[in-house]
Amino acid sequence: MSALRGFGSSTVGAVLDDLGLGGLITHIRPVAPGLRFAGPAFTAKLEVAELGTFTEGDFKIGDYIDQPPPGAVVAIDMGGAPVSALGGIATRVAQLRGLAAIVIDGGSRDLDETRVMGFPLFVRHSLPVTGRRRMRVVATHILIRLDGIDVAPGDILVGDDTGVVRIPCSAITEVAARAAIIDARDRRVRELIESGVGFTEAFRQASKS
Repeated sequence: MSALRGFGSSTVGAVLDDLGLGGLITHIRPVAPGLRFAGPAFTAKLEVAELGTFTEGDFKIGDYIDQPPPGAVVAIDMGGAPVSALGGIATRVAQLRGLAAIVIDGGSRDLDETRVMGFPLFVRHSLPVTGRRRMRVVATHILIRLDGIDVAPGDILVGDDTGVVRIPCSAITEVAARAAIIDARDRRVRELIESGVGFTEAFRQASKS
């Protein structure tokens, strides 16, 4: 896990492609530049409907903010709905509790507050539409979907400015090993290019070393 924190989503995504594992999440973006994370998924499924469908008591943010252990990535499946699953206060609680990130296939509000925090919050929508009386927690610790990608509890999510990727639990060791090889090659390519070597030749030399 610690090794994966050093790799970007692009590097991990290339490995996932090579292994035929999918897991490339393309429509969920960071709320501010420079945010990055890696950690095991704590999953939550929310149901979203018209205002007034649910009660205030159904809006149980604590189920996915208070329960995850430190280092977890809260992964919330809202089916892409343009409704906020949380705001600035809940995001600050997540930060203080040591959660690694929150990834929402849906929305969040209080963007001005969350940007100042510097907490890795990745969402499909930033908007002022509260989830109160519009959503309920269906379950946590279950298989969910983020942007069409299956995410199981404990799968590793990696995110940065480029996007988010999912690594299945069963493939963590192999993905980390292959990502290390690609990362080392790319570092060598950059060194060669900075010394004046052309693109094609730089990759040829780096691939031989």
